[in-house]
Amino acid sequence: MKPKGTPRDAPMFYSLPGLGIASSRSGWDKDAVQLIFQAGITTESHQDRNQGAFLIYRNGWLAGCAKLGTKSGIAQEVDLHNCTQFGKQPQTWTQSGARISSQEDTPAYTFLLADLTAAYAGQVGHYTRLLFYLKPSYLLVRDEFANLNLANEPVFRLHTTDQPVVDLTGFVSVNTAGKGKLFGTAAVNGHASQDPNSSTWRLEFPSDTTGGYCVALEAAPPTQGARTVTMFVPPGFRGAVMGNNMVAVVTGDLPVAYKSPTTGTHYLLGLKPNTDYGVQGPSGSVIARTSAAGVLQLAAQTGIDVKLFESGVIPPPPLDTVYTISGTVTKQPDGTFTGPVTLTKKGSG
Repeated sequence: MKPKGTPRDAPMFYSLPGLGIASSRSGWDKDAVQLIFQAGITTESHQDRNQGAFLIYRNGWLAGCAKLGTKSGIAQEVDLHNCTQFGKQPQTWTQSGARISSQEDTPAYTFLLADLTAAYAGQVGHYTRLLFYLKPSYLLVRDEFANLNLANEPVFRLHTTDQPVVDLTGFVSVNTAGKGKLFGTAAVNGHASQDPNSSTWRLEFPSDTTGGYCVALEAAPPTQGARTVTMFVPPGFRGAVMGNNMVAVVTGDLPVAYKSPTTGTHYLLGLKPNTDYGVQGPSGSVIARTSAAGVLQLAAQTGIDVKLFESGVIPPPPLDTVYTISGTVTKQPDGTFTGPVTLTKKGSG
């Protein structure tokens, strides 16, 4: 519920750019989900070394940190938070380069992209963490980095207040109050153990075949019996099906294609901001424009083939449809056409 005195029109997204902290809520009701993310400077002695950490709250902590299970509240190091650690290396002390480089909040989602390179100085060549909060219940975390020392194996950690149950495809954790569940899955499944420094539990995930991480989480009510989030990782994509929708980061070079895993809205991430892209489906091609954060939204049905390409390249029509192509065009060696064109079904005038 809203804190006493909170205005009815209080914003549900709030950011502190100087500290690199962002908060996003699904609402002000008592069952609302809140996401908190931190990616900023590390300069104070009592400050946690946890840039890139995130927290999820729904009627209690679902994704927390080891600090919640200590008596002193002093649990500063990177392995005690929802962060990635390289070997046993600590995060950089001090630094002022880690930052949230892009953020976008809409009624449907909150997008956060952070540059964490400075927090891992000497350990990585680059490091970006992308969070896509699909309101009200889902979160996709995508990490991409260049590990400078392969002997320092990366480990993605996720902390829960109670022991999670891990199966072949993911995990579930019920918070202490019994008022919420956290379901999750990853491109490579992990294992759980009790944190050696507190009463909390930690899940640890190895990196996937891209050398990064893709973890999908679901903040569910206590009555929900099964997860509604599954991984979606065809070539060129890293993401998840989240209920009736799909969220995926485009990791391959365009053009890339996939078979739609669900009927609903598809959110494609990792694209250029405010840019037109071509999308080909079974009925032809359309031009779609990304948001200021590079989010492309599509409506698709289960089972159809979707192809994403640069907007300046018009792909050939589906094989079972005959089109007449008019306008000033140039045919490329791969059979595609560039230039302003009009596609007309044969016989339609």
